Amino acid sequence: MPRSLTSINSSYFLLLASLLFFFNSAIWGGKLSLILLLTPLWLFLSQNSKAGISKWTLLTGFILLLYFPIHYWLGIASLMDYGKSLLMLFSLLLFINVASYYTPQNEQLLDKLFRKLLIINGLLILVSIPLLWIDELKGFVWYIMSISDDMQPIPRLKLFTPEASHYSLIFSPIFIYFWIRLLMFKVKNSWLIVLLTTIPLLLSFSLGVLAALCISFLILLILKYRQGFMEMLPPRKLIYIGVVVLIGLVLLYYFYPDNPLYHRIQNLFEGKDTSGRGRTYEAFILGDKIAALKDRFWGIGPGQLKLIGRDTIVQYYFYFNIPEVIRIPNATAETLAYYGYSGLALRILLELFLFFKTQ
Repeated sequence: MPRSLTSINSSYFLLLASLLFFFNSAIWGGKLSLILLLTPLWLFLSQNSKAGISKWTLLTGFILLLYFPIHYWLGIASLMDYGKSLLMLFSLLLFINVASYYTPQNEQLLDKLFRKLLIINGLLILVSIPLLWIDELKGFVWYIMSISDDMQPIPRLKLFTPEASHYSLIFSPIFIYFWIRLLMFKVKNSWLIVLLTTIPLLLSFSLGVLAALCISFLILLILKYRQGFMEMLPPRKLIYIGVVVLIGLVLLYYFYPDNPLYHRIQNLFEGKDTSGRGRTYEAFILGDKIAALKDRFWGIGPGQLKLIGRDTIVQYYFYFNIPEVIRIPNATAETLAYYGYSGLALRILLELFLFFKTQ
């Protein structure tokens, strides 16, 4: 029996996984996550599993604690917010520790989990479409904000996540899983799976995630073409696919030249795309400016952005209507603000280690 089912019934596991996947950020207007709320459960499961709390979880937690005396010496604006942020980070570490142990290692069980999530996601999309015509409700599942200059806001699917790009990011593993299966094996209802995996990403209209997926696939295709893709995608087939895509793009430009996709791509190249700028170089400019308010090497400390960095962000963007919640919409740049260049270096080293360690 797979280790994931020695302590948890599979039906409870599927229910918990579904709740976390779709509704993790849907509690209390997005101010409380299910992962944080269920911290006692992660601690209980960690203590009652054979693996316990892994050494990597303990090491990461210990490194986070090492920053506290440094930030305290530099000056912490709010110990309460610092403590709450640390609690959230420790909760996330415990969750990762539990997930790495209890997630099904059996291929059939993992496939069952992903299929359940794919079906639920499809049903939620069907429910979400009529909500576009109900102003009071559409904001729960659709993200409606301007993403580029001279471009009218268009509804972008977010379901119950904070925004569309967040939704497309967490949906990406499902997309990758099923598309690898479609390429590598014969799959039943393949056209249905293509629709169920592709439509959500198109509806989210997150060019960053879509571009990352395309670039990743091209790199994988180049590096592993002879080992795994040559039989499935022979050169002639690749040429046909390329020609079809090119014709489709040309027809789209000819018949609908002012479409949102081309409009946004044009704004990206011209530097007018506010969403693209805010998630890339502007996020690092702000991260550096905010870290410098205390110390560029150590940062301002977790939970301090809304107290120390808020004015910096407001002044940078010249907000007319200042939003209630202000963030840096880039996790790496946020690490720079909180933990300085030392934390940024540790983050990159950890990602490189996990890349080579876990393949």
